Amino acid sequence: MKTDIRQAIVTELRRQNISPNQLAAMVAGHVHRSHVYDFAAARKDLSTAKANHLLRALKLTIRPRES
Repeated sequence: MKTDIRQAIVTELRRQNISPNQLAAMVAGHVHRSHVYDFAAARKDLSTAKANHLLRALKLTIRPRES
């Protein structure tokens, strides 16, 4: 599941032409800048709460997959 969230976030960053630096500024105070960089580069996973901050900043909604 975390891979799906990471893929959605990275895809949206590209679609909106937002750099990881800009995303880090958007979530400043909630997620540390280095965590955003590491997450975008697939070096680190984020907690669900921190990933939610990224999703909200990008105005993304993730729905559970239907079986």
